[in-house]
Amino acid sequence: MSHILNRGGLDRLSLIGMSWGGSVTAAYTAAHGETVAKLALIAPQWLTEGPVRIDAGGTLGAYRRIDVQAFRQRWLDAAPADRRDGLIPAGWFDSWAETTLATDPGAGAPGTIRAPSGAVLDVREYWTAGRPIYDPGAIRSPVLLTHAEWDADVTIDRIQALFLRLTGAPYRRWVEIGEGTHMVVLEKNRWQVIDAIVAFLKETRALID
Repeated sequence: MSHILNRGGLDRLSLIGMSWGGSVTAAYTAAHGETVAKLALIAPQWLTEGPVRIDAGGTLGAYRRIDVQAFRQRWLDAAPADRRDGLIPAGWFDSWAETTLATDPGAGAPGTIRAPSGAVLDVREYWTAGRPIYDPGAIRSPVLLTHAEWDADVTIDRIQALFLRLTGAPYRRWVEIGEGTHMVVLEKNRWQVIDAIVAFLKETRALID
């Protein structure tokens, strides 16, 4: 972050984080809020009880092996059975899968990629252990939370719990997107997320006062 600020000659910039990336950007903002103008989070992780879908159990190595087609089914399983057709725009999954698989040609088994296990370790050691990685109340920048109703990985009660703890933010907003899953940014209603973030980043404080 310091490198980006120095290279751009900037005092502050805005951050956008999704899921595990929301943990990273929120933790940074809580610790270095003076350099963050605004923070936009898409389905960020928060404390939860019991197992979560990302954790298949067992001993963790450095990487998990992910079957891309099995991931597609897991993705769609979060939505009601009668609403899955058309959730992902035609051709989008194939394009995403091709691009993603190309990033890891050494994965070994065809149709798989290696995913770092750090996110799962965080779930085990922090999010399901009652140990937040950061204090939301320490965030002093304006915050936008976006979330989709069918998100089975970060449920709506977890978003609400996080929102209520953002007590140090000058202002905060929670936008709930209908008919979307944890992967809403690649679904038919993606523009609702994008538009909400763009509007949040463009607005001035005068519009809120």
